[in-house]
Amino acid sequence: IQGLRAWYAAVSGYEWTAYRINTTGSCPAVPTTMNIEGFSVTLTACTPYVINEAGATYAMHDVSILSERGSFGDVDYVSRTLRATFGGP
Repeated sequence: IQGLRAWYAAVSGYEWTAYRINTTGSCPAVPTTMNIEGFSVTLTACTPYVINEAGATYAMHDVSILSERGSFGDVDYVSRTLRATFGGP
């Protein structure tokens, strides 16, 4: 169950990052760490790049989020990493 909670915390971090990019037009500072339901959620990478396709140009972003609870090596340590690319016209 903790693994599933870690995954959803990472998804929340991704959604926060996507919202920030869509409202400001740029990546938040890396690393940015937030606490979501007891999980440390860190934006570990945000790389913007431009795509030129069929005469259209649009911005894409490659994002990586780490969600973890506890310390590595502890019995109850759990972590999940989410990496996604998004953007478009």
